[in-house]
Amino acid sequence: MEALHCDFTHRLEAIRMPTLLMAGQKDELVPLSHILLHEHIVNSELVIFEECGHTPMLEAPEKYQLEVQRFLRQFRNG
Repeated sequence: MEALHCDFTHRLEAIRMPTLLMAGQKDELVPLSHILLHEHIVNSELVIFEECGHTPMLEAPEKYQLEVQRFLRQFRNG
């Protein structure tokens, strides 16, 4: 939990890989973290699950899987 109190924002800009960020709109544990990450990771894509909380992979597994597959398709065959 100590990591939640550290500010790593300055290091996010060093990430250059395509990054998929997925978060629940109703996340009460870390409600703004996905927006902060997206704003600081240059090549990121943000998907918000309107109906989910902190665990969209458990709350909407089919939709979550579809988003991961869609994101990964861009890297097929070069």
